[in-house]
Amino acid sequence: MKSKPQLDLSEVMVIMPACHPLFASKIIKTDKSIVYDTRMQLTIIDEACMCFGSDLKGRMQAISALTGNTQYLKPVLVREWQLTVMQPCMNYKSPKCIWVNIRNITKDPDIICTKKAYHIQTNEGELVIPLKQSVQSKMKATMYDIIENLLYPRLLY
Repeated sequence: MKSKPQLDLSEVMVIMPACHPLFASKIIKTDKSIVYDTRMQLTIIDEACMCFGSDLKGRMQAISALTGNTQYLKPVLVREWQLTVMQPCMNYKSPKCIWVNIRNITKDPDIICTKKAYHIQTNEGELVIPLKQSVQSKMKATMYDIIENLLYPRLLY
């Protein structure tokens, strides 16, 4: 049986539900292109985690232990060496959950960030990701924590 090619999450900005009869997920990539997938968002994230030796739950537990992050919307460190961190915007088990790649969404100069949302121009028009400013701040703080607690100490040795 042929397996589906693995999606490289380092090239992804957003994974969200697709309002489409054949596809479950809509994926916005860093080049602003849109890809549709038959898998649910949670399945895509979990399978990406499994490629690097742990499942989604294990990754969430690890990030809590490494950063002391016990918040409700726990980020998932999918790939350490590429700093691929996916952040759920609501309960990660919800089929309506939108996942954002913290590194890609915060460093893109074309993304407009307001108090209530991220505005991303894609090749299909503007996409609005509803995300309160408090969650946006936590996402940036989480990236700092990951760099400080996980990556920086490893660079010293």
